[in-house]
Amino acid sequence: MAIKRKYDLEDLLFDLEKDLKAKLNTYIKAVFAEKADGLTFSEIPETAFVTQSLDTAIMNNKIFCFIQCSEIATLSNGPYAAKTYKIIVLIVVSGTQNQMKMVNRMLRYGRALEDTIEKGWESIGRQPVKFTLTSIPPADYQNMNSTQDFRVVGVEINATIA
Repeated sequence: MAIKRKYDLEDLLFDLEKDLKAKLNTYIKAVFAEKADGLTFSEIPETAFVTQSLDTAIMNNKIFCFIQCSEIATLSNGPYAAKTYKIIVLIVVSGTQNQMKMVNRMLRYGRALEDTIEKGWESIGRQPVKFTLTSIPPADYQNMNSTQDFRVVGVEINATIA
């Protein structure tokens, strides 16, 4: 018996990663250029996008993008079911730079991330995926196993696939 191919969480996560790899740095450049104040930025290397698994090799990058599904809810009505996924997408920057300028950088990375997802959503799914996007403001973290500090900014995507 042949099973009809169904678009699922695996497809969604890796389509999102592929889209971010292809477009996020372009949006980062555009946001920094729009401000035209000379503030420098780093692009995210293609090898520094990671989904669902964070390891030391990735954390050694000065900047990386982490994508994780943190919650799954199933809504069913008889034989019909829809799943809603909470997906967190973070841009993580390490290092100790001037705090005020770092806040500006992180806000710009956050805007670029939002723009990339909002404007590119139609290319992410092969079928309609309804979504809402919530911003995660910049925050500071320190690696408990070292003196390395991190600053993060991101979005939370609630995506429903019927």
